[in-house]
Formats: sequence, structure tokens, C-alpha cells
Amino acid sequence: MRRSLIAACLVFGSLAKAQEATASAELENDDKNLYVEGMFVATYQRTGMFADVRARYRQALYAHDHVALHSNFWGVGLIEQASPVFSETGVYAELQPVSFFRVTAAYQLVGYFGTFNTMRTASGCDGVQSRSAQDTACAFPLEGAKSGGKADWGHRAWVAAEFQAELAGFHISDGFTAERWWFREDWAAGEGATHWINEQLALPQRKHDTVLTNTAMVMYDVVPDRGGSRPHVMAGVMSSLNFAAGTSYLNHRVGPVGILHIPEWKGMRDLSAVLMVQFYTHDRYAKGPVPFIGVALSVSTPNFVPKALR
Repeated sequence: MRRSLIAACLVFGSLAKAQEATASAELENDDKNLYVEGMFVATYQRTGMFADVRARYRQALYAHDHVALHSNFWGVGLIEQASPVFSETGVYAELQPVSFFRVTAAYQLVGYFGTFNTMRTASGCDGVQSRSAQDTACAFPLEGAKSGGKADWGHRAWVAAEFQAELAGFHISDGFTAERWWFREDWAAGEGATHWINEQLALPQRKHDTVLTNTAMVMYDVVPDRGGSRPHVMAGVMSSLNFAAGTSYLNHRVGPVGILHIPEWKGMRDLSAVLMVQFYTHDRYAKGPVPFIGVALSVSTPNFVPKALR
């Protein structure tokens, strides 16, 4: 499976996580690659709308014909992730020494606009995982938030590792991130506020907190990738997990996912549409029969590096 699809699903599958690794063009024909890629996501439950735009520069590390080694590179880029309630702007660096493994490190400035009753703060969030959804401590619903409508800014630094494998038409991938979130000392929530609700990850977190996320996926080629403008269709199952260390809070979703991918179309590349339906297995605030439903659309520009320099 093309890395663009894996990464798109890793991002999409953890939306709440805004990942970090959207379309990932392979350096198959060029040693240098500069392009812009974007993804737009709409979901039922939680995030609502989300956009991820990145400008990437990548350069091959070495030449090799073996499938496990030929797609290698180092790269740097700019990243913008935004929804109607927050924006995360930053820079990142990535290293893919072999085709099946990549590491990314990034820093983003986090800004909340104060719209839609956000940024929300809460109290009594330590150990909230073990409490019932009716408990008023650390209330997640909008009407239960201690304080809302605050505009403020903070920081997010993260490291991600991604792995993929292919066997007999099956594609297996896993993406893990370790993140650190923190806000300025005199944040708008006031001195008494110790916790806040991360709208992106759907997690109650401490003002300064460490977050772990993991997205795993198994896909099968329903219509194999034949290149060009011919469609590539895959279907499978995906698991998305987020954990906030400061509050010991975990949420997890699992369910089917389908992907339509067109490698090239009218000068653009890696056009993808993703449909996902995930059911909650662990989440204090979203249990029940209504699943997390989302649709994602992504696309990448051609390579901007002149052919003479590739």
C-alpha cells in the first residue's frame, strides 16, 4: 500500500489526534521532493471538522532496488492543523531509513479561539476513568464545563513512529506517538484551573500533561493499485487509542474503514477518500450504540523541485 494511504488513515483514524503524518510520497523516481498536501475531515461525534495542510521537503538517503529499502529519505516541513475551535501551527523533521519504518518529531504552537464554548476547563479529573458518565466531576459535555469560551495558547511537542508491512494483498500498519502538551502559567482559565478538555483528542488532561496514542490498521486490496488514474480500493479494520497520563484517562475506538485511492488525476496525485465507522470500547463520555463516523478527503500536489535538480 502506498504510504500516502497509510499515513492518511493514521491521521484520520486518530483524528482526535491530528496526526502528524498525512500523505507520504515515495521517492521512487526522484532523489528530491517538495510538495504540499492537504486533508479535510468531517465527523459525526467529537471533532466535527478538521483540516491538515503540510509543506514537505524530502531527500533520499541512498539508492537501493530492494522493496524494503528503496523508499528511504530524510525530510523537513511546515504543518498547520485547524478546526473551528483551535489551530496548531509548527515545524517537523522526519527520517525513514527503510521503506517500512519512519520516525517524525515536531513542535506546534496551540491556539484556542474561544469559540463554541472552548477552551473548556474542568475540575476533579484525576482518576476520572473509573467514574460513571453521570458523575459531575470532570464533566465533559459543553453544559457541564466549569469554564468555557476562553481564548488561549499553549504548546505541543511530539515524536511519532510508524510501521507498515504487506503480505498477500494484506496491508498492516501501526502508528504510535508520545506527546507533551503544556500551557503558559498565567493561562486564561485562571490559577485555580488545573485541567482542560483536549478537543482534538477528546481527553481530559492536566494543564501540563503527557499523552500516548496508537492507531493500528489491517487492510485488504479489494481493487489492487494499478497506477495512473485507475482507482485503488481497500477495506479493513482500524483501532484508535488515546491515553492521558496525568488523568489516567483512556479512550479507544475500533471499526471498519474503506479507502478509495486514485494515484494521479489532472496533475494532482494521491487523491483519497476514506470512510470510517468506529465503535467506542473505552470512553466515559461516548459509550452506547452511536459510533464515531467520519469522512476524509486528501490530495497532494506534484513535485515542485525542477527536474534538473532531482
